[in-house]
Amino acid sequence: MSNRFWLVTKGFGRYDSTYSPVFYIKRRTGVEENIPHSAFQIPYLEVYPNPFHKNLTIKLQIPKQKGASSQKSVASIKIYDISGRLVKSFSLTTDNCVLGTIVWDGTDDSGYILPSGVYFIRLQVVDKCILKKAVKLK
Repeated sequence: MSNRFWLVTKGFGRYDSTYSPVFYIKRRTGVEENIPHSAFQIPYLEVYPNPFHKNLTIKLQIPKQKGASSQKSVASIKIYDISGRLVKSFSLTTDNCVLGTIVWDGTDDSGYILPSGVYFIRLQVVDKCILKKAVKLK
């Protein structure tokens, strides 16, 4: 199916021109994709408040793998500074769908308080990854 348009001009009291194929547009409908359906649903990650001062709440949901009732899901939350340096990491293993929260106190893995700046929170579950940005203010 295609559409043809009339070229409209304004001048000398006339408002339309003769038929013109200049604006010939072939219209297609629908989207066809060959994307294999993953056996794993997409995890969920939310961080708040943003910007934060002392504590950042990291809310996450790790969906259960389809058709793999006996397999455990291994997830990791890694926090990077603006230079890409890993400053904090959390990991968990679960049998089922997990909906939970982690409260990050703005310290690194050694317990030192990190400076103000931009931090990236990365949730990795199997082959899925979600990245969120958070700003720490003093």
